[in-house]
Amino acid sequence: VGSAIELFALASQSMGGRFIGSWRAFRIDGKTHYGDRHGVRYFKPHGWVKRQLHVEDYQRVRDWPIVYHGSSDKNVAKILLTGMRRPGEGGVAISHGQAGSSTHRTMYFSPSIYFSAHPVYAPFQEVELGRKWFQVVLQCKVRPGSWTVRQNTLGYRHWPRDVCFDPNFPTNDEMEFLLEDQDHVVVIALMYRELGCDANASVFGNLVTQIEPEHAEHAQYRWTELLAEEHRARGLVIIRGAAGAA
Repeated sequence: VGSAIELFALASQSMGGRFIGSWRAFRIDGKTHYGDRHGVRYFKPHGWVKRQLHVEDYQRVRDWPIVYHGSSDKNVAKILLTGMRRPGEGGVAISHGQAGSSTHRTMYFSPSIYFSAHPVYAPFQEVELGRKWFQVVLQCKVRPGSWTVRQNTLGYRHWPRDVCFDPNFPTNDEMEFLLEDQDHVVVIALMYRELGCDANASVFGNLVTQIEPEHAEHAQYRWTELLAEEHRARGLVIIRGAAGAA
């Protein structure tokens, strides 16, 4: 894959080589999922590449459900070094308003990489001026029964209310998992993708390459616009009045 992932190779060295194996590409194909874990389906993260982390006593968490946590490259590097921490601990800042939290120190995850990779959570980092950006998302495991489910709390200006975030979910009602105990979360992998006209379409998909240099100033907005348009064209819409619809 090349480019910005060298930054995370440096992080791996600082972590004592916690990255294991090689980068694995999840190319876009007909496979949709890898089964359920305690009622949470692990959907194939199409258009991403993954680098596994060494986890002590992995067998203890092997069957825990998989979720995602989007953040900036700097915050992700910190989490890789220190582990997931609650806001207000270890210098972790409170962000995004803590919607739905009673403690104001809640950690947020999602079973959907589409949702966790929204630029509000996982901002674009420029690799090539006006031509390529990257995003990073953490893949985690969470202890069964440790979370509270909330529907999407992103405002309408970030995503249209009548469009599904994720092709794998019929509504946006179960996009957010709220956790309070950092001991119930284990980071297991780093997810990475590139976007822009110079991104590798064979790895990251064709849609990401439609962000052109003229969109550079508002590349993140252009991406969410492209994704929402594609989902709407595929009929991935939420019918008002349907059971569970927002």
